[in-house]
Amino acid sequence: MKQYLKNKFLSFIFFTIIMLFLSVIYAIFLSLSSSSFTYNSNLINNHYITYFIGLFSFFILGLISGIKEKKKGIFAGISSSLILLFIVIIIKIINDTFNLSLSIIIKYLSYIFISIFGAILGVNKK
Repeated sequence: MKQYLKNKFLSFIFFTIIMLFLSVIYAIFLSLSSSSFTYNSNLINNHYITYFIGLFSFFILGLISGIKEKKKGIFAGISSSLILLFIVIIIKIINDTFNLSLSIIIKYLSYIFISIFGAILGVNKK
């Protein structure tokens, strides 16, 4: 159990470092897109970019979890993504921005499935 918690902690540390890097890139993108175009005429919808950054992040989280745990890729992906989604939902409830809709459920389920896929690839990485 101690090794499992250590692996999860290391996975989340690596994930946090990657998220900091992606956040800087996303902030630069937002500043460039808002200065180049007016708000109503953005060529790229920022919601899609945020969604794809989330997918990439959860894939990396699953991949790191699978590499660290080296077995049970499905369980590694599910546990990692559910822990992170639980934290996000708690923060959204505290901030009073949580709304449960079909699109949010599909978004969270896609994050879980991409994390499982990343963890399976991480376990099978040789």
